[in-house]
Amino acid sequence: MSVVQGIEQVFQRKSRYFTSSLVYFACRKLSKKVVSFPLADIGEGIHEVEILEWKVSVGDIIEEFSPLCEVRSDKATAEITSKYAGKIKALRCDMGGWLHVGKPLVDIEVSAEEQAQCLKSKEPVRAVGFKEALDTNDRCGTDSHTHAFLASPRIRHSLATYDISLTANKTFESREVTRGDLKNLIDKRFENKTADDERKGFSSAVIKLSSTQQAMARKMQHALQVPSFTASEEIEIDPLKEYCNVLSVERGISERSRELPLFKELMKQVPESPPYRLTVLPLLVKIISESILRFPMINSQYLSNSQTKIVENHNIGIAMDTPQGLIVPNIKEVQSKSILEVYSHLYRLIALAKAKRLTFDDLHGGSFTISNIGSIGSTQSQPVVVPPEVCILSMGRIRKQARFRENGEVYAASVAVISCSADHRVLDGAYVVRFLNHIRSMAENPKSIDPFV
Repeated sequence: MSVVQGIEQVFQRKSRYFTSSLVYFACRKLSKKVVSFPLADIGEGIHEVEILEWKVSVGDIIEEFSPLCEVRSDKATAEITSKYAGKIKALRCDMGGWLHVGKPLVDIEVSAEEQAQCLKSKEPVRAVGFKEALDTNDRCGTDSHTHAFLASPRIRHSLATYDISLTANKTFESREVTRGDLKNLIDKRFENKTADDERKGFSSAVIKLSSTQQAMARKMQHALQVPSFTASEEIEIDPLKEYCNVLSVERGISERSRELPLFKELMKQVPESPPYRLTVLPLLVKIISESILRFPMINSQYLSNSQTKIVENHNIGIAMDTPQGLIVPNIKEVQSKSILEVYSHLYRLIALAKAKRLTFDDLHGGSFTISNIGSIGSTQSQPVVVPPEVCILSMGRIRKQARFRENGEVYAASVAVISCSADHRVLDGAYVVRFLNHIRSMAENPKSIDPFV
């Protein structure tokens, strides 16, 4: 064999080697494919989640069910796992970003065989590893003919609350119990209960709300949207009660009030005369007005995120329990009225409320509300702020309690809890607590208030 022939043979062998290598790498390249892995549906009607933490990086080799990331919604936190084994090619959302369910989460390079197996699988892509939620042990119930039902923790709790068994309900379109399924089950449960009650002789009735109750329902629904807080304070009522007795007996405030032209004019509007004895409530109304002068933001209205209006007049409403429902007429311009005048206006409102003769002006324009719930019997309450007002005060039942003087001596005191709920967009806790402290200070030293000024 010549040298030329030898060289030709070597070249032919190398060419076959190079050709085989190219074919090998080409086939290997063709057997790989990048697939887009969508964000799994984590149930509970969640449509968007925040990426809390990525568990993988670009270039990582992962196995099937390897954790990809941790996500959070307003209802739950979940760990998303991979449906594929392969190589991470791209992360489609930054950490801290938000992603809609069904949108691409990661790109994964997988083999053709891996992709074919996944396409054959009927299993839906889901989130696993709920910190509040589903695992294989948390089944709502089983059906001997079919499979176990899956549901979120909130739905499972509702099923347990209404004592609903899933084994008797086999009408679900899928294995997961949805909110719609839950509503249908609850409706069916109450329909069955009503029928059972009727068979057993029980009866029920639907009662229409009065117009006053309907108005209150609308107001309360709106009021509960206000971000509010409540602060409470105990006050000793004995000084107020003693001062009331002094004003009633020694200074004859009730009799003197009846001599006022204002009182006589007011009493023409009412069918019955007010009681002769002065009570704590008119004094408390005046004390609150005096305290508002020191803390004017209490008597304000929230307008927007950047504006609050301070109301000049102290139009203080008094919550009253009537056969028609709760009403809150108000005494106008308390800051310019004496205790004598407050007494006259208050009992005019009480008399008119009993006679169902309150006017539109009596019921509108209030800037602050007092609820004397203690007259019925509650020790303490958490009143609800009703817009546009930003503050409401309630007074609990007066009770006898043991108190200590500075020298350690024990004495019996009449004590009531006053609670103040406030709109936190306008008022902070320190401001409201100082307001309550000022009320307590004046209530325990009421003689500084002139009843005729």
